[in-house]
Amino acid sequence: VSGSSVKSYQQSWSLDPIASGTRFTFMEEVGLPFGVLGKLIGLIGQRMSESTVNKMQHKLKALVEA
Repeated sequence: VSGSSVKSYQQSWSLDPIASGTRFTFMEEVGLPFGVLGKLIGLIGQRMSESTVNKMQHKLKALVEA
């Protein structure tokens, strides 16, 4: 992904069996343009993304346990 607001974007998901159940791993890496300003914007975006991922994790857990 690229454009004027995102320099690079990579996301991966995995579900791996472990002895106590399943491990959910989520990785997201976003590169922003704008140098130092982009890094500051990235810190704000990271908090928003972490909140969204946390909600996704709870929904996924509820679906799996149902």
